[in-house]
Formats: sequence, structure tokens, C-alpha cells
Amino acid sequence: MTLYKRNTVKDVTLEDLSGVRKLLKKAPLNYEKYSTSFLFSTERQDGINGIIDYRGKKVLTPASSGDQYVGAVYYDAKEVETYDINRITFYMTCLKIASIRELDYEEFISFFTPLDEFGCLRKSFWNLGTLKRLLKIMPFDVAYFWDTIMFEAQKTGFLFLTVPEHNSNELYNIKSGMPFYKNKEEYYKLQRKLRERDYPRFIESDLLSLKEKLSSSYDIIYLSNIIECLVHLELRNYYMGDASLENYHERDITEKVMQQVLPFLEENGTILVSYRANRDYSYCLDWLYNNDFFEVYSIPSKYPRDFGGWNSGDTDLVLTYRPKKTGKIVQF
Repeated sequence: MTLYKRNTVKDVTLEDLSGVRKLLKKAPLNYEKYSTSFLFSTERQDGINGIIDYRGKKVLTPASSGDQYVGAVYYDAKEVETYDINRITFYMTCLKIASIRELDYEEFISFFTPLDEFGCLRKSFWNLGTLKRLLKIMPFDVAYFWDTIMFEAQKTGFLFLTVPEHNSNELYNIKSGMPFYKNKEEYYKLQRKLRERDYPRFIESDLLSLKEKLSSSYDIIYLSNIIECLVHLELRNYYMGDASLENYHERDITEKVMQQVLPFLEENGTILVSYRANRDYSYCLDWLYNNDFFEVYSIPSKYPRDFGGWNSGDTDLVLTYRPKKTGKIVQF
């Protein structure tokens, strides 16, 4: 029995619940409106802030796990809006914000870290008793969503809703490059900052359709690894190893993405074009990381060296585009 009357809930929330119930039974093949949402980011926010400097900026970032949003708030962004093709990321972001706003440090780690030291699911993970405390401070429809779906999700072991066993959920990886997860004092700094803000605006959109949904400009537009995901989707029907084909699709998709976001970039703004984890730059021979427009920065890797496989490195690569600073305008 939920705490809310169904006839007071928005139609879109009821539609989202229907979509998630289908997801609990079967994982989608692609990135879709209702897809698996991760609990924590694969990107380290301390290194990113050292490059793009959130302070005082208006930011557009993927909702994803919510880590990009809370990272921007922690580093004092003036305003942060979120977007994503996956509507579940909106609810995930709100759940994470509510958890940090309400729970003490140990409670948050216990509630949001799925596995114990033996790799078993914690009883405290997304515990229903703790959730009841969070519902009171969530937006109405978000609270209705989680109050309705959490018990159903627990019965399936959260299968397809999230991925408890993913490496990003290991406590060392959660804390790496994230001061507000690593340090209790910094966590409470983030808590105070989140309590002073409303929940963020969410824009449901594919990156290639984002232009139709935006109405203001931004100092920072954060693309995460979405371009590379789109390239991989294009290449899945081809034999791997054709560098020229990969470069063609990188250029083509990057052009389409830039047409979507450049009109909304402030004059002195920055686009975070890509984030590539556990890669030494010497292995990156593709066009995206070797052209006249984008700047490549190396930061210490968030994950241990062996996380990325055969060409794993000790660095993560952050790719940025600052047209005003460099004087180099993207042309294809």
C-alpha cells in the first residue's frame, strides 16, 4: 500500500512505473527511455573540476547516477540542470540527493552501497525502512515512484533496474576521486549545499535531439561518454578493427552532437566532450582524441589499472572543447 492517492499522481509518473515494471522482467538491448541505471559514476569529479572549474557556472550534465550533478553542486556550480534519454536516471538522481540530504555519512554508505566485503547484497541496501524517511523530502511524484516500485524491485534482486555487482559499486571505487564520498567532513559539506537547493530540472532527451528541448545557455555542457556510446552502437553491425570506419563515425556523430549543443554554449564556455577511463593517451589513435579542435587532459585513474582490460592505463582522459579559448571552431 503506497502513501499516495493514485489520482493525484501525474500521468508521466504512472507511465514511468509501467516502463520500469517491464524493465524488471527484461533488459533492453539499447539505451532507451527505460534502461538500467547505475548507482555510481565511472568518472572522478575532483579531476574533472580541476579542468573545467564548476564554481559559479551554469551547468548542463547527464542525470546518469546523479554523481555528475552532486559533483557540480559540491564544487559550487551556480546552477545545474540534467538531461538523459533514460527516465530512470531522473529518479535515481533524486533518490541520491534525498539520501545525502537526510542520512548521516555511515547511513548513506550503508543504504547506497549494495555489496558487503564478501560480495553479498547488504540487507541495508535500499532498505524499505530507510526509504520511508527519504520519501518525506522527495518531490511528490518521485516519492510515489519509489514507494511503489522499491518492494517490487527487491523481489527481483534489483535485476535490470540497476547492477549491484558492477565494479563502480565497490567501496574503493566509489570513494576514488570523490571527496564527498571518501571523507565524512566533505560529505557533510555536500549535504549542506544540497539542502539549500531544489531538486534539479530534468530534460528527457537523446543527445542527438537535445536542441529541441533547450531554452537557455550554459557555461559548461557535460557530454560524459555519450558520443563514444553512440559510435559503438553504429559499429556493432561491422567487423571490429576497421580504424577508418571508427574515425568516420566519430566525426559524423561529433558533428551532429555539436550542432545540437553549440548554440547553447556561452561565449567563454566549455564542453566536456568525452571521458575515457583507464587509458594511456598513447593507445588513443582514433580521430576523437586526435584532431585540431579538442584538448586532451590526463588525470589519475579512478579505478585500478587492470579495470580496463588489455590496454588499461593509470590515467583517465578528459576531452574538452573551448572554442573561445582556443580560437578553433569545429568544421567538418
